[in-house]
Amino acid sequence: VTTVLSSEGQAAEMTFPKFVANVTTVLSSRDMFLVTVAYGLGVGVFYSIATFLSQLLPDWDSVDTSTLGLVIVAVGLLGSFFAGWWLDRSRKYQGINRFFYATATLSMGLWVLAVEGGGHTLIYLIASAAGFTLTAIICAGFEHAVELTFPSDEGTTAGIMNISAQLFGSVMIWIGEEVLDKGGPFAVNTLMLGSMLLATFLVGVLVNNRNYKRDAAERSENGNLLQSAERAALSAKDANNI
Repeated sequence: VTTVLSSEGQAAEMTFPKFVANVTTVLSSRDMFLVTVAYGLGVGVFYSIATFLSQLLPDWDSVDTSTLGLVIVAVGLLGSFFAGWWLDRSRKYQGINRFFYATATLSMGLWVLAVEGGGHTLIYLIASAAGFTLTAIICAGFEHAVELTFPSDEGTTAGIMNISAQLFGSVMIWIGEEVLDKGGPFAVNTLMLGSMLLATFLVGVLVNNRNYKRDAAERSENGNLLQSAERAALSAKDANNI
């Protein structure tokens, strides 16, 4: 009850100037800024694939492309679930984030090759891998950002990440339309691959912060609760003995 009341009190005290100061504090972190840009690029690539899927596969009929889009989304749900499970189990936020960016980049590289000369089965397999890893980035990237910005408000961090995704997604779709008109599907796929390479470089090379503040606070709180429970149990046992 105390925690709930405290959180409600903090929410009531959050004025607009304090909110702006909170956003400034979050974005002033170099690692958080890089993670935000990389997140926008990764999610933007996912949005671009969903938008240009029929144009990237001009020889496919509408039923095939619709089915492929459904497969990408369905496998993406599994990717998001797996990322959440892995993060909760290991708490290795930066390492997991790097893994999904790297595998998503590999998937996009294979996607470029498959679209140029692969059969339906190969394209389905590679598109599934891309959907799995790109959707996992949404989960892993958000959790990594929250760890970097704690104790800043989690809602503020989520808003910043979502704005980055929408902004980069819109810009990449706009640029992709121009590239598609002039260079065709290969040029658009190359653009998305280049975006993933840049995002992976930002997260894998430039971001190097393993100070997981939220995780440390949760472990400390859980340890205090465990000690309190043990003391209560011992007190109850002593009372029964008396």
